[in-house]
Amino acid sequence: MEINLAEAETRSLSERAAAFGFAEASEFATALLKNIAALSDEAVVFAPMSEEQRRLSESILRRGEDDLAAGRVREMRQGLLDLGSERGFELSE
Repeated sequence: MEINLAEAETRSLSERAAAFGFAEASEFATALLKNIAALSDEAVVFAPMSEEQRRLSESILRRGEDDLAAGRVREMRQGLLDLGSERGFELSE
């Protein structure tokens, strides 16, 4: 397989590869393509996360799980109504 990219795209891919810990852009592209090839037809494709992005995502998930365990949750519909009301919107149920 041969992939042709403009110089700016090659530079961007190399920068992203380095940010994700890949020594070469081609290794990064190969990893992305392997992930995509392994997905089902219904899957949504996301780029791999950097360690910092992964830590932030896991932190947000843990906070949500902690809120759930502590009972600091409400149904989404009610939450949206409450947020709208707090911001001065009159929303009907």
